[in-house]
Amino acid sequence: GKMLRQFRYLVFYLSILAFTPAVLFQTGCRAVFAPHDYHAENDRFRDEITGFIRDVADPTFSGGTVQRRNDLALEGGWIVSVKLYYQGGITGSAVAEGNLLGSAIEEAALNALKGKNGEALERAVVGNSRFFVSVTPLAGKTFSFIEYKGRGLELADDLVAVRYLDKALVLKKIKEGKAYLLRAMNPEKYAFPKLYDAKKGIFEKKVRTIYTASSLFTLLKIQDVDNDPEIEKLIPRVTDFILSMQVREGKNTGAFHYSYDIKKDEKEQKFVVGTASKTIFTLLDLYNRTNDAEYLDSARLAGDWLLTMQRPDGSVIPHARLVNGEWVYGEKFSCLYTGQVLSAFSRLYRATSDVRYYDAARKIAEFFIMKAREDGYYLKDEYRDATDAVPTTWAAMSLLDFYKASRDKRCLDAVLKCLGRIIKKQIKDPEDTLNYGCFDGNSGTSGNGWINEVMVEFYRFANDEKAKGLEKYKLAITRVMRWLIQNTYSEENTYFLKKPAGAIGGLIRFHDVDQVRTDAVCHGLNGYIGILDQLGEGMLLSVPEDELPGIAHRQ
Repeated sequence: GKMLRQFRYLVFYLSILAFTPAVLFQTGCRAVFAPHDYHAENDRFRDEITGFIRDVADPTFSGGTVQRRNDLALEGGWIVSVKLYYQGGITGSAVAEGNLLGSAIEEAALNALKGKNGEALERAVVGNSRFFVSVTPLAGKTFSFIEYKGRGLELADDLVAVRYLDKALVLKKIKEGKAYLLRAMNPEKYAFPKLYDAKKGIFEKKVRTIYTASSLFTLLKIQDVDNDPEIEKLIPRVTDFILSMQVREGKNTGAFHYSYDIKKDEKEQKFVVGTASKTIFTLLDLYNRTNDAEYLDSARLAGDWLLTMQRPDGSVIPHARLVNGEWVYGEKFSCLYTGQVLSAFSRLYRATSDVRYYDAARKIAEFFIMKAREDGYYLKDEYRDATDAVPTTWAAMSLLDFYKASRDKRCLDAVLKCLGRIIKKQIKDPEDTLNYGCFDGNSGTSGNGWINEVMVEFYRFANDEKAKGLEKYKLAITRVMRWLIQNTYSEENTYFLKKPAGAIGGLIRFHDVDQVRTDAVCHGLNGYIGILDQLGEGMLLSVPEDELPGIAHRQ
């Protein structure tokens, strides 16, 4: 009896291996097998429906007849919605219901081709339109897809679903992201705005120091990957703008004006500690690359201003702003700003050995260690929702920076506990294609991109330190990279934009808000580039798809 049970178990186990073609996750040399993935069969089904709709569309212009397809003669009752997208707008739309899938598709397509006013659409319009199709069986879940170059691409909400991640896709997104940043740069000031309105196809006219410094920081990383001479030429011009925004005398010497209004030719009288801190990151990177003392001097000047913005308990005053001739100071506590300043002080100390920066950093580190313990290593502040992971990631990032300067093991312990809490917040349900990989409480690409950047920074540090047990971080990184790429404008998923070319490579602010934040692009690219040399050449991540209704019964 025991031998028979063992034999049956062996046969069952081998059958699973034989009929399980998809690898769900691959980290290092360990692979975890997924259930059967129907994505290939589903792709063929979507492609066949898309091809049939095109067959329906063409005979309407030639006067011919539609060729029926046996593989779509599926009974059971269906509701089919067909829309035509042309230059970002819907030019035709119809819904049909029928017992046979093929008949419902044909009816919906023919009615959609009549256009909004019942007048047949011009052939050129139909030829340059993309069909959006939604299919609902009477008993089953709706599935939707968008036409792209003769294919029917699966949609998660209105995004083209990304089910496979490999190094080639990551490299493609780095290339597209670089092109986006170069488009975003104002050609007169060599500076960067915060937002791009993808619906209107325009960048905001105000440029900001922090987004300029962050963009240059990312372009320098890209330069390390592809050695682009265009970036090389831009570096001194972008840095000239950054340096021109620094206050050189008076009350806020060392601070950077938050923004510059191009229309008014006016610098904003607002000085944010985060702007100074993130700009210090870029200035120190430039100094390390060029050994130009001007960059280090500017970074130190900014650091000296930050010293004046520190409270006795270690936390920082977030900003100073001139209002009606009086300086007004921010009062709310921010983990983000406090963390940015801790990182800036830590990096300045490592670059200069100036103990003033070390002492100031130590105060913040002590503050964060205590607060992390009190908050259960998921920190809260007065700026963000309690579920938001960004405050915790900034505490972790800055404590890691201070650990590199101090080797205080309490910092590293807090970092590990904070990241452990964050990993538990990652959405891991593969059936939730829209959200799989992002972090619960963070629905935007900026927040998720930053979380990923911190995970990558920690992974690289721990890997260099020969630490063990890093697979969970790499797995979390690949999951969120898949989500970020799915939430990036591409040729495939810009069917609803009038001017799609301007958005490609930009990370979508929220899946229902058609904007790009410059920092989201920077965070995304920093994470991709940071993990690039740790990625293998094979499949990094595969999210299996369930069988679509009707596939099993096709002829």
